[in-house]
Amino acid sequence: MVDTKVKYKRYYGDLFKRLRQVSKMKVPLTLNDRIKYREILEETPQNFFKNSTKDFYMEMRRYIREGKVWRINCSGRVRHGKSEIAQTWTMFYIDEFNIGLIDGCYEDLAKQGIHYNQEILKPLTPKENILFSQSNYLYDLREKQKSDKIIFGFPRIVDEDMSSMGGVGSYSEKIELENVNNITAQSLQSEFQLRPDRFVLMTAPFGLHQEKMDRVNKVNWSMLYEFNTEPMRTRDYQFVGWVGTPLHTYSEVRVKYNEMKKENIQKVYEGTADLRMLERVKVAEMLSKDDYFSMRSANGKVFKLSKGQQEAILQSWIIEKKVQNFNSMELMEIIEYARMLSEKDFLKGQIQNGVRNETEDIQ
Repeated sequence: MVDTKVKYKRYYGDLFKRLRQVSKMKVPLTLNDRIKYREILEETPQNFFKNSTKDFYMEMRRYIREGKVWRINCSGRVRHGKSEIAQTWTMFYIDEFNIGLIDGCYEDLAKQGIHYNQEILKPLTPKENILFSQSNYLYDLREKQKSDKIIFGFPRIVDEDMSSMGGVGSYSEKIELENVNNITAQSLQSEFQLRPDRFVLMTAPFGLHQEKMDRVNKVNWSMLYEFNTEPMRTRDYQFVGWVGTPLHTYSEVRVKYNEMKKENIQKVYEGTADLRMLERVKVAEMLSKDDYFSMRSANGKVFKLSKGQQEAILQSWIIEKKVQNFNSMELMEIIEYARMLSEKDFLKGQIQNGVRNETEDIQ
């Protein structure tokens, strides 16, 4: 538990002052904007010209202090400022969360049976706070859960510029992500989800569509959409104003972010960015090294266990939480690959033994 007498100085105080200035600015709308978004202008003329920056910030602050998960969608064209917005608002989130923690906003959680590591969040660190797909997010949470390293209130930026390619396990992973998001709401794992084409988090309260870049004042202007949850809703979200996000001045964060993004793009080109596929390969390799799984008949020509029996071994590993869960298609793929690896090792051993025996006969 954090000592509530500790005084906290904002990491990003200068940026916070800039946000106050931006919240008082007039939204720089042009004639082209009025034509482009004529339908919105006609439906909600007041909202179309509204600077909702302060409202958005205060809503984030309310969510944080009330212990609610702050999940935000961010869409917009490529190279149009989405990552900059996510970085800046994650910085604001970290400061506000730390203030809420010191103010004792979460002291009653232990009495409710909710036990997570509560500590002052560090400044935004790309290596820790930024992930490049929902798959990375899923596996990062799993690893931290296993080692009891989940930090209460920890924020992440999930920069997923590519749509899911589908394939074996992709639908199962989607369901698992929905379940994980529901479960981790208790540990207040907040998230900025970036996608250029659409909003993907329907459980998020708001979505930001990055639209305008004011290079003179160094402000990104995003269209703010609020998600509807009423059962009789006619649309999923509605336009409520504009949010101005000042460009942050922490160049080391920006440089590291871009370096990591470049590495991820390289993985995509190489076809090694599918973490679920890599997980299946890892489990297959583990199985192939298991003596019971790889037992062979008396003459050594075939496996002693049937595929069904070998699958039972894998199922027991899942029950024991030695490995994650997989759907039926994935289980068969893992078994087939593990059998192939085991067969390869067996044949390699046979060849080596044959060479050794021939050498011994010569001697």
